[in-house]
Order: sequence, then C-alpha cells, then structure tokens
Amino acid sequence: RRTAVLSYRDLNERARLFAGALAALGIKRGDTVAIVLSNRWEYLEVWWGICLLGAIEVPVNVGLKGKLLAHVLHDSLAEIAIVEAGFLREIEAALPQAPGLKRLVVLDDDTLRTVGGRHVIGFDALPRAHTELPPMRYGDLAGVMYTSGSTGSAKGVMLSHNYFLRFGEEKARHLRTGPSDVIHNCYPMFNASGQFEAVMAAMMVGATLYQAPRFSASRFWDEIQRHRCTEFIYMGGILSILEKQPPRPGDADHGIRA
Repeated sequence: RRTAVLSYRDLNERARLFAGALAALGIKRGDTVAIVLSNRWEYLEVWWGICLLGAIEVPVNVGLKGKLLAHVLHDSLAEIAIVEAGFLREIEAALPQAPGLKRLVVLDDDTLRTVGGRHVIGFDALPRAHTELPPMRYGDLAGVMYTSGSTGSAKGVMLSHNYFLRFGEEKARHLRTGPSDVIHNCYPMFNASGQFEAVMAAMMVGATLYQAPRFSASRFWDEIQRHRCTEFIYMGGILSILEKQPPRPGDADHGIRA
C-alpha cells in the first residue's frame, strides 16, 4: 500500500468530518464504536473522530475470532463497527452473539449493502460534514481497550482522555522526544503500545510518526533509514530478532537515538 503523508492539520480536519459522519448516523456522546482495522492512516481519522464527538473507541484485536471476537463486540455495547473488508468474514460469524451491533461501516468494498443482516455503509460514502462538538473533560471516558483474556474472558479497561494525554506526555518526556523527532512504530493501533507510546507521544510534542504496516525484520532498518526515524518502539524479542539478521553494509547508517 502506498505510504500516506498527513499533517496534523489535515488529520484534524478529517477527524472532524468523520465525527460529523458518525453524528449523522445517530452516534452521540457516550456511545461505543468498535474499530476493526489494520495499521492504515484511516485508523487515526476514525479514532480521533470518535473522540472528538465524545463517543468511546473500542479498538478490536484483528486476530480475534469466534467466541473471543463475539465477546468483545457484545460486552463493549458497540452499536456500530468500522471494519476493514478483509475482516468481514470473522465479524459476520460473530454477529449472532452480538445483537447490539446494528450497523457496519466497511472500508475497501463499497458494493456491500448487508452483512449478516446488518446494514452496511461504505466508508467513502459516509455523509461527512462538520457538526457541533461537545465540550470534553479530562476524566471523560475515551476508550475501552480489552485485555488479552489469558485468565478468562477479556476485560474491558476503561480509559479516560486524561489517561491518553498523560501517557503520551510522560513517554515523550522520558525519551526527550521533541518536534524534530520521527518515531517508528510497528505495533498495531489496537494495541496500547501503538496508541499510547507511539501516536500519543508524537501528538503531545508535534513529532512525526511513521506507522509501519507490521514488524518486518528484513525491512526494519530500511524503514528507519528511508523515513529518517530517530526513535523506535519495541517490546519482547524484537531486539534479539533484529540482532539475528545477517549484517549488511550501511546497517549503522541511521539516526536512531532512542
């Protein structure tokens, strides 16, 4: 997929218009909206549009299937889901156990009209327009992010706007991130690392974010060099995986500082 380049100004405008589209669909402050998308720039438009409207984002792990997926869709009380077409098969299979989910907004396929008896609207066909945005408070609920479910059913963690802001602020402070930095992130945006450590840290200081589609050991340093990244996010075994890659000339020609 071609790399999309967005400024904060562009993204803010797109998010405001998406908030208006949700309002036209009847979504209001306090409603939950499920997001079932891979790492693509539309994720930010959707996520921030939901927040601007005072609704609550529910980032869904795109690897969930069957009962695990149905549990998240039902437990979150989501009335609408923003879904990438490639994940529709699993969503459709889960719909009988999620009766509260009434409508789907689908990316990458504008031909669908119904899925599993639910009304479908194409993402590009949404009636985008500005709408009056409600005043927000720091303690207002911004998102419900589900745990991995390793000790039973996944639990929805309720996160305030202040949680998102403070996490990003502290992450940027800890790494001394500034406006001239470029953060490389390969974690999914349904994940806390993707949303808090990458997106929110960049947003709080006006840094640039490079959002990789996924982690690739063979492409990692090429991405770092091409996009002039100065920081990257990692967890677990990523460093050992990178260390095991065959050395290449120019591997050390990068600007990573943290």
